[in-house]
Amino acid sequence: MDNIISHSDIYTLSLKVTEEIKQKFVIQFIQTNIKQKLPHIPDTSFFYYHFIPEILVYEVFVFQTMSNKIIPEPFCLQQYYENSSIETTDIFCTTHYFMVFKNKVPFLYRSIENLSIEDMKLYLKQIYHLKVDNTIQIDDTKLLNFVNSYKKSPYKLYPLNINNSFNFFIIFFIFTTLFTSYILYMSYSNSIKPPQTTYKLAERKHIKMIPKVIELFKYIKLSHIYIQNIVSKPHKIETTLISKNRSELLDFVNIYHNRITIKSLKYKKDKYFMEISIGL
Repeated sequence: MDNIISHSDIYTLSLKVTEEIKQKFVIQFIQTNIKQKLPHIPDTSFFYYHFIPEILVYEVFVFQTMSNKIIPEPFCLQQYYENSSIETTDIFCTTHYFMVFKNKVPFLYRSIENLSIEDMKLYLKQIYHLKVDNTIQIDDTKLLNFVNSYKKSPYKLYPLNINNSFNFFIIFFIFTTLFTSYILYMSYSNSIKPPQTTYKLAERKHIKMIPKVIELFKYIKLSHIYIQNIVSKPHKIETTLISKNRSELLDFVNIYHNRITIKSLKYKKDKYFMEISIGL
C-alpha cells in the first residue's frame, strides 16, 4: 500500500518526566524533544505517543515521512485482535522488529538489533513492569497480508511541525503586558511614585501571582529549562533561562531563532545562564 510508513522510517523516544503534563501542553513538549533529540527528522513527519503513569514516561513513536504516508507498518498488526475481546500484553516478532501491544493498543516498538525474544521480555519486565502473555511470530507473508488488508489506523498521529508553538509565547507576552499595564495604571491612579518603563517579576512570589503564565511555561521546565526572571519592555520581553545543559538552551533558542536574540551566555555554579530578548 502507498500510504504505509516502513519500519525503517520509525524512531522511538522514551521521555521521563516528574509528573504527567497537562494535555494542552504535551504536544508541544513532545515536538520540542523530538526536534532536540532527532534533529534529522523532517518537519513533515508524524508521531504517536502514550503516557505510562506507573513509570512516568511518555513513549513516543516518530514516523519519518516526506509525504502522506500515515499508517505505520507495525500498527497493521493490530488486525490480529480483530473480533477478540481478550486484553493481554503481547510481543509480535517480525523479521526486523518487535512490536508490543498492551490491551490491543500499540505500546512499544523496538528494532531487533541482535535482541532475542527473552531479552525483550526481560526489558519489558525490568523497565516497564510488564509481564508478557503471548509471543507471536509474524513471518513476512503474514505481515504483508496484514499490511494489504489494513484500511485505516484508529490511532491519532500528530504532525511534527512546530511552527505554531510560538503562539504560547505570544499569549504569555500579551498576558504579561496587560498585567504590567494594569500595575502601572494603578500606581499612577493612586498617586504613587511615577511609573517606570519596566516592571520586573524576578521574585518567585510575584510569578505565583500569575499562575496562567507558570502553566504556559510548564512544558519548558519539564525540558529542564528554568526561568529566573521576566522583564517587560516596549516591543520586547527580556528573560533569563537556566539549564545544566548548554545544548538544551541553544536548541531551544534555535527553534525560535526568528524571535529571540541572545544577549549573554554565562556558566557558573554548574549551570548555564542565558539572557535573551524576545521580540513582540
